[in-house]
Amino acid sequence: MLFRSYNCGAIKEVAGNNPLLFDTFDPETIAQKTENYLSDATKREKIVSDGIENAAKYSWDYTYSETLELYKSAMSAKKH
Repeated sequence: MLFRSYNCGAIKEVAGNNPLLFDTFDPETIAQKTENYLSDATKREKIVSDGIENAAKYSWDYTYSETLELYKSAMSAKKH
């Protein structure tokens, strides 16, 4: 899973440790990072593997369970 994106805001969190984040005003860096990705199979496999693992953090099941726990915690604290 390739995730190329601007290096700003919440994108850093969603992308994880993906090295293909770039400055939108630096086309040389965009080209360099894209070339590195395309030319290094080992690095590409690592990026893909890390991306799949990171994407799992944003599933609906995960979001549901984390939100439910947050509500339970808030309700429990309110009772005390």
